[in-house]
Formats: sequence, structure tokens, C-alpha cells
Amino acid sequence: MRIAIYWEQDEWGGVDTHLLTLLQTWPNPNDEFVLFYNKGNSGLVRIQESLHQFENVELFEVISYSYNEVISRVSSILKSRWQRAPLYFFQPLLYLFMISRLSKAFRKAEQFDLLFSNNGAYPAAWGCQSAIRAGAKVGIKKRVLMVHHEATKSRKFMGWFERLVDNMIIRDASAIICPSRATKKTLLQRRAFTEENIPIHVIHNGVGQSEDFDKGIIIRERLKSNTGLLVGIVGRIQSYKGHEDLILALSRLSEEHRKIIHLVVIGKGEESEIDRLKALSDSLDISEQISFLGYIPGDSKALIKQLDLLVVATRSFEGFGLTLAEAMIVKTPVLATRVGAIPEFVDDSVGTLVNPSSPKDLALALTDFVENREKWFERCELAQKRIDTISSNMAKNYQELFKAMH
Repeated sequence: MRIAIYWEQDEWGGVDTHLLTLLQTWPNPNDEFVLFYNKGNSGLVRIQESLHQFENVELFEVISYSYNEVISRVSSILKSRWQRAPLYFFQPLLYLFMISRLSKAFRKAEQFDLLFSNNGAYPAAWGCQSAIRAGAKVGIKKRVLMVHHEATKSRKFMGWFERLVDNMIIRDASAIICPSRATKKTLLQRRAFTEENIPIHVIHNGVGQSEDFDKGIIIRERLKSNTGLLVGIVGRIQSYKGHEDLILALSRLSEEHRKIIHLVVIGKGEESEIDRLKALSDSLDISEQISFLGYIPGDSKALIKQLDLLVVATRSFEGFGLTLAEAMIVKTPVLATRVGAIPEFVDDSVGTLVNPSSPKDLALALTDFVENREKWFERCELAQKRIDTISSNMAKNYQELFKAMH
């Protein structure tokens, strides 16, 4: 089988981790992949670092003119939101132009059996929707749209256009794949999709085994102090990820408990958000208990394995919760908020769930972790078995679904 993958994003994250795992664990080495990616795709570095593993993967750069990509490129020139506002109404033209460009790219790369368009949220990367239409236009028989994150409701003024795109997906896509029932639910509730007009399959994300962390970064070597329990939050630093709530929770702990914990923040984000969080920790007089380590390249599971506790403090929605799954596979205790897909595989038997946007609940859970660590570590064995059952057959499930499509 010869498979075209269209992948558009401007930052690294769960989408490229999922893609890398899919390629690494694909069952049939005789299948060929051509990976079409947008110029400036930050996640590409992670794929390129592992490219030596794949004899069956070819890269093909595309200069994207989808709406979100154009906005990203002109933001350095048109700094004001109001200056960029007129571009909002050019979305239909950009969408049609992108279909034309991708049609030419797919033809140039020769014939494919299947197109897999790897999207984040929905609609999010408009280029991924354009790819489905382009695939139909050039005669690729099987066309699959992947939606990793939640669907949003149609926006004002351009709702007619978004409904048109939804209907094009219904007509042109063979199926949609989601990593969770929670993501599927948002597609059914907020967009034009129904169980009757398009097949929507749920295949949980896969998690590979961890490498020996001695080959990579040793977290404690980067800290001001080697003492204390390492509590970590891993991923992009954005306000909805709840870093602020975790910092506030740390400040709520008793002095005795607070001195035992060292919070490590691993990941990058907007400098303004990082500066705001650092200023908050300074104002709460807990900056000595927090280290911002930035993005650390390499196997994220090897980093998470070094933590005494992984926290996911997301305030709104998680399409799957990959860092949680990675922690469970390497037997690191987990504390998470009850949002999106997380309750689909985390409950009190394998971890601890708290309400989102609640520093108080996070603080109570951290206190329990400090005082009852044995209980938290005892649950790790079951956690590993559960996530292995859920995610071990991801690539096989994709392959079987692709073969079964007509």
C-alpha cells in the first residue's frame, strides 16, 4: 500500500508524537509513505531525527496557503489583530487555492492508494481539509481525516463557509478517525457530522516503550538542588494547560510539604506566558521550588520516567492526554484534571483526577501524594497494564481499517 500523509502544523506537540509512533510501529515494512508537510513545520525536526529508522518514508515539502498558515506568516508584519482582520474574509479563496496546490503536489508524487490527512483540532489546520478535497480531485480512492483535538462551533460571519467545508468532508472523506470518544462527541455535537452521513472511528493513540533515560538528559543535573520529590508538567506552555493552577496549588501547601516538592516545567511556549508564570512564582515566594527547563529533545517517556509524579492540569479539553499515557507506560504516578478524554482511561484505580481550574483540589491531591506515596506508586502496575491494553495495537488498528475501506 502506498500512503500519502498530509500534515500541517506550526508547533511541535501531540500530533507529531502520534505520527512518529504510527510510523515506528507500522506492521508492514513493505508499505510506502510520502509525508507532505508545510514549510516551517516545527514538529518536522522530531521526524527527521528518526528518519534513519524508516526506509519506506519520503518527505515532500509544501508551501501552505491555508488561512492559519497565512496568518502565521504575516503576523510579524501585520502585528495588530485589526490589521489582520480583513484576511478572515479571504478564507474561501485561500481554501480553493490550497486545493489546487495540493492537487498538483499529489499528482507530482505519483499514485497513492490512500490519503491520511493528519489534523489537530477541527477545523484548525484548513490545509488538512483542503487535502481531502484535493485527494478526491486527483482520484485517491481512500481518504481519511484524522482529528486529534476537539471540534469548535462554526464562527460568526463565516459559518456558511464552514458548513460548506463540513459537507465537502462528508462527501469526499471515506472516514474520520479520532483518538477518543470525547473528540468524536464534539464532532457530532458541534459540526454537521452524524453517525449516518460519515463513519467516525475511535482509535486510541499508541505509546511506544521508553528508551533508557541514561542515554539522554538527567533532569536532576539541571536543577538548583537534587533534593525533594520531582513533580513535573510536560508539554506546551499555554494558559489552557493549567500551569498557573499548579503553581498556585504549590503555594497552598504547608511549608513542610512545599519544601519536599520541586516542580519542573518541561516545554516551551510564548515568552510572555512563561514570564508571567515566573513572575507569579516570584510573587508567591516559591520560585526556589520551581524550575523552567524549556523544551528538552529526545524521548519524552525517558524524561517522564525520572519524575516522581506527572501532573496534567488542563483547564478545558484533552483530545487524548498523551503525556498521561506515557507516564502510565513507564510507571510514573499521575494526577490529572477531569477533562476531555482523560476519564476514558484514568480513574481512581490508576491515578487521581481532580476538577479543572481548581488550585485547591490540586493542592489537596499533592498533599495526599506527599503523605501517602506508597498508595500512589502501588497503582502504577495496573496503570501500565491498562494503557498497554488501550494503546498497544494502534498501528495495527489503523492498518486493518485502511485495508477494510472500499
